[in-house]
Amino acid sequence: AALEGSMLTASALVPSPPPRRSTLRPRWAFLLTAANIALCLGGGWWTWQVQQKTALVHLRWQDVQRQLAIQNQAFTLITAPEVRPVALRSGKIESQARGVLLLKPEESHAVLIVQDLPPLQRDRAYQLWLGWGDRQRDNGGVFRVDEQGFGLLRITAPRPFTAYQRVGITEEPAGGSPGPTSPRVIGATLEGS
Repeated sequence: AALEGSMLTASALVPSPPPRRSTLRPRWAFLLTAANIALCLGGGWWTWQVQQKTALVHLRWQDVQRQLAIQNQAFTLITAPEVRPVALRSGKIESQARGVLLLKPEESHAVLIVQDLPPLQRDRAYQLWLGWGDRQRDNGGVFRVDEQGFGLLRITAPRPFTAYQRVGITEEPAGGSPGPTSPRVIGATLEGS
């Protein structure tokens, strides 16, 4: 018993080595956390990319729908017997730019079709002017052309076309101007509309 008691005291005096901690667990936890963060960031980035592409497709779809509506209106006007086409031309001999304004003289709605107009910078656009009186003008609308110089514009004028004597298109800032700020690109007279 004495021997057993002395052994117990001796073993109590000799410190036992601390329990061995596994260094693998913190490393795995760190790697799993890093992988989860990378996965979340990648998933967020992918979702953002999909949303951006979806928004772009939606905007293009709306643009196509607007163009189809204008083309449908132009087709309706072309086939209507009371429609008057007005040819718009440039005053410069070397210019190929031209257009046609399809209108019903006693109404205020029309469609403009242009071709061979030079494409403009993003901050510039074409603006249609409807002239009446001595030098008064109404804004007929702002539009852009594609790479081939083709463009369509649906016009809702403030007055019937019988009130206007002339029409012209100028190059303006993208949002339009209260009055022309550059020379006329193409135009026509509407006498007798």
